[in-house]
Amino acid sequence: MYKLIYSEPFFNDIDGLYEYIEDDYEAENARRKVFILLDKKLDDIELMPYAWALVKDDNLSALGYRFSLIKNFLLFFIINEDDKIIEIVRFLPSQMDWASILIEDINTN
Repeated sequence: MYKLIYSEPFFNDIDGLYEYIEDDYEAENARRKVFILLDKKLDDIELMPYAWALVKDDNLSALGYRFSLIKNFLLFFIINEDDKIIEIVRFLPSQMDWASILIEDINTN
């Protein structure tokens, strides 16, 4: 079995989602549903990480970036097979320029 680890940008993405819709009741319910789906997806990824496709960016896929769609968000992760670790990298709205964001993250670390 794999161990999940979470990047700081992932936690920042989650915090941003809370701040974005914290005062709207309908949005609160939608956010709750997204987090329930996210929790289930993380369980699934931990059990079967290779079930999800590599991203459709040559540079990022060469680094092993995979993704999963959760409502209108994309969850990005990388598998370290040697250590049996899955790094949960980002949780971004699907309409964002995710490739540029991920590449910027790589370049700043």
